[in-house]
Amino acid sequence: MERIDFQARASEEGRHAQAMARKVIEGCGFTQVDRNVRLGSAPITVNLVGTNNHGRPWYFIVSGAMTTSRPGLVRTDTTFKVLGKCTVLTEEGTGPIVLLTTNLPLPDSEGARALRATHGRVFFDALEMFSVEARRHLGVYARADAVTRPLPGFWTLKDLYGQALGAANALGAARSAPLARTGDPFGPLVPRGAVRSMEHRLKIFFPSQTQAEIPIAEAKREDVLARVKRELVNLGGGLTSHEARGHWVDPLGGIADEKVIVLETYFAESPPNNGIAAVVRSILRDLDQAAVAIVLDDRMYEFTE
Repeated sequence: MERIDFQARASEEGRHAQAMARKVIEGCGFTQVDRNVRLGSAPITVNLVGTNNHGRPWYFIVSGAMTTSRPGLVRTDTTFKVLGKCTVLTEEGTGPIVLLTTNLPLPDSEGARALRATHGRVFFDALEMFSVEARRHLGVYARADAVTRPLPGFWTLKDLYGQALGAANALGAARSAPLARTGDPFGPLVPRGAVRSMEHRLKIFFPSQTQAEIPIAEAKREDVLARVKRELVNLGGGLTSHEARGHWVDPLGGIADEKVIVLETYFAESPPNNGIAAVVRSILRDLDQAAVAIVLDDRMYEFTE
């Protein structure tokens, strides 16, 4: 009788965790969230399946309970059970899969090492469902058209980019990664082949809000924008720009969810580092930014103060 009571209690706690996870997912922008969906030839039950703003299904495996007796993925046996489920689903083409849990395993634990050993091949992201980070990540995944790489968090930048991640460089950027790996959030404004005499490309994302997500005063924004444009014209002889609404992931760690202006210019010779540094400093300091992302040739750079 005690065993039956324990199983019933555990089942009830699991249902409560799923109900809370569903509220979190819907609160972050996913719609048509279905519970206990059976998938694959096995079949395997996925706790929650939600649709993002672009009609793409995302799959959520929930673990843990609202008590201390079932601490999410802290238990190694639970971690391996979840990984087995993810492996089967991935083999059948299901994804992206996000692990939602009340508790992630401790960083150096056996469970954490097992999760990282998959190198993102069987699940996309792992989040503690009630954390600020989880809401931030899920909000981006709900809005983004095509997220090919998870936000840094459970996965470190080293996990995501390995040896391709650069630190010290002549531009003074905090870090950089190959554009082929990061992706270019807005794509090319001008096709590379259309400017045959210009071998170098510089693209800058100009913000509309501060690092505290406060809208920048229009007069101040226009003043800084005019200065940045003049600097780019002096560097490259001209520029192309367009306005856009940014709902995209900066794969080096930042998020844009705001109105932005994309500025792009081309150079026959490699642009001077001091000119680029002046533009970046102006945006960082005058517009109160935590980071500025630029694309130079085939690499994305992130600058911080």
